Amino acid sequence: MSSPVLARPRRRWLRRLLLVAAPVVIVTAIVIINANIACGCEDDPTFTPIDMHQLLDRDYPAWRAAHPNAPCPGVLDLGRRGNYDGWNRPYRLTCTKGAKRRIILRSGGPDKEMGTADDVTLERPM
Repeated sequence: MSSPVLARPRRRWLRRLLLVAAPVVIVTAIVIINANIACGCEDDPTFTPIDMHQLLDRDYPAWRAAHPNAPCPGVLDLGRRGNYDGWNRPYRLTCTKGAKRRIILRSGGPDKEMGTADDVTLERPM
C-alpha cells in the first residue's frame, strides 16, 4: 500500500496580503517624500543666509530689548520654532565676552558638520 501524496497548501492569503501591502508601502513613501519637499527640509543653501539675517537683525534685537540683563540667548530663546538651516540642521548661537562683545550664528553648511571650512557664519555686535 502506498502513502498518499500530501497536496501543497494553497497560499492565496499570502498573495492577497502582498497585493494589498505593496501599494500601501508605495503610497506611504510618496507621501513622506512630498512632505519633506513641502516643509523646505531638502537641501536649499539659499534658505540659510536669509533666515540667519532674520534671526540676528530682527529677532535678536527684539529679544535683547525684552531681556536687557540676560546672558547670551539660545536659538530657541529668540521666539521662533524650527530654527534650522537649509540643510535641516539646527543653528548654533554663541556670544563672545570682553571688549568686543559679539553674537555669532553658525550653520554647519553643506557637509552638515560644525567646525569645517564650509560653515556659514554671521556675526553682529551685541
